[in-house]
Amino acid sequence: MTTPANRDELLQRIREEREALERAVARVPAEKMTEPLLEGGWSVKDVLAHIAAWEGLMVGWVEESLRGGTPDRPVTGDDWVDRLNAQLYEQYRDMPLAEVQALSASAYERAYAIASRLTEAQLFDPDYFAWREGRPIFELIGGNTFWHYPEHREMIERMLAA
Repeated sequence: MTTPANRDELLQRIREEREALERAVARVPAEKMTEPLLEGGWSVKDVLAHIAAWEGLMVGWVEESLRGGTPDRPVTGDDWVDRLNAQLYEQYRDMPLAEVQALSASAYERAYAIASRLTEAQLFDPDYFAWREGRPIFELIGGNTFWHYPEHREMIERMLAA
């Protein structure tokens, strides 16, 4: 996990990793998009919904930060990420593929736009947002974009290679 040197590099990495994810998704036959062929019994549609949900959460957390607030996690506890992933899966699993695809495109646009709005100081100063407790907010953005996309792209590529 290398650190982008500046906002332009951050935005470039977001774009490049998203394009790589979209290329992998485009290789999945339409009839396979909703089949539980990925690890954990997920479908490609589930992965797209998962990524979109996390992008949406991240955008909300950054917007709250810009208003001077401290974002709340939707669930608490040491296993909050796993529990939230399970909740998100349940929330989106019955959504039609076309709706998930539209949600995915919209969430990405919002994630890219919020990253584009932030200044270098807002992105990289570890003390800019106090609630981050010494961690720059670009890590939150990266964790839900350019570090997140490859994890799921690789799952899709393993499925395609099988």
